[in-house]
Amino acid sequence: MKAGNSDLPDQFFQTLKADLIEHIEVCKAVYHIIEREARALTNPQSDHDFAHTNNAREQFLPILDKSLKKLKNHRSVWENLPVGVKSSQPEIKALLTQGQDMIMKIITLDRDNETRLLKMGAIPIDHIPSAKRQQPGFVARMYQQYSRNS
Repeated sequence: MKAGNSDLPDQFFQTLKADLIEHIEVCKAVYHIIEREARALTNPQSDHDFAHTNNAREQFLPILDKSLKKLKNHRSVWENLPVGVKSSQPEIKALLTQGQDMIMKIITLDRDNETRLLKMGAIPIDHIPSAKRQQPGFVARMYQQYSRNS
């Protein structure tokens, strides 16, 4: 199957749609895990035991990996299609947008959770992303900001 061929079999588009839908469902499951963590972080009565959440993340990692590999295989063909062929597949474009939106929701909520954990002092210094470690005073500013908001 040539990437530039505008006569791609419908099978390619059907497979791509199915794989995109599967990926979105996996992303939704990951989002729910992170959402559960967020609820625990905002609940003052929570014991902040994240073993269940961490186990769920670990279980979904290979599933997410497999889903991403499928999409990666489709990507080179999709990217090399003429604009006219892509525009004739509005369902795929909508699924791509939906998937991107879901990923952004995951990233945003996960960053919020990470910020809460930092403010609580629940993340060891060696687990802070390296870009933040390279910013002198980052953690100090986080604690200072938290103490003002408390």
